[in-house]
Amino acid sequence: MQRTLLIDKNYMVLSIITWKKAVKLLAKGKVEPIKTKKRIVINKGPNAFSFSSILRLVIEIPWRAHQSRMKFSRRNLMIRDQHLCQYCGTKLGKSATIDHVVPKSRGGITSYLNCVASCKPCNSNKRDLTPEQAGMTLKYKPKKPSFLSLYRSYLNEHSPKEWKDYIIGL
Repeated sequence: MQRTLLIDKNYMVLSIITWKKAVKLLAKGKVEPIKTKKRIVINKGPNAFSFSSILRLVIEIPWRAHQSRMKFSRRNLMIRDQHLCQYCGTKLGKSATIDHVVPKSRGGITSYLNCVASCKPCNSNKRDLTPEQAGMTLKYKPKKPSFLSLYRSYLNEHSPKEWKDYIIGL
């Protein structure tokens, strides 16, 4: 899958977009390509179309756009918690569970501030108790991730070298 890094007018990362969205933004004149060696190529042959793997918005956007709202999902939660059980520190596989710090039966909600990655034994031991009641401690206090913090681990391994100049902390 070919991806494009979308940055704003001030060279701050906004998101990673598909090549289809990148073509739409280029066609509408909303972005300009940043010169890079890595190029996205669509259709090989005489009808080939290529563009930079980094696109910059030509319009200014409000600062709040940088504080993107990351939807709650299992995948995002596992990335935030680095695929580690937040109680015992065990590396989690596909059988990882999501634990509600304040159980749903006690009014807890499903959000980044109340959910953590957990292994099955820890989740079973905690049952419908709070960590204090179960005699367990969290490795880290749950917090809402930002776009950059959530994708930093993914980008470290899967991003082209050109992107590293635009992504702070890589």
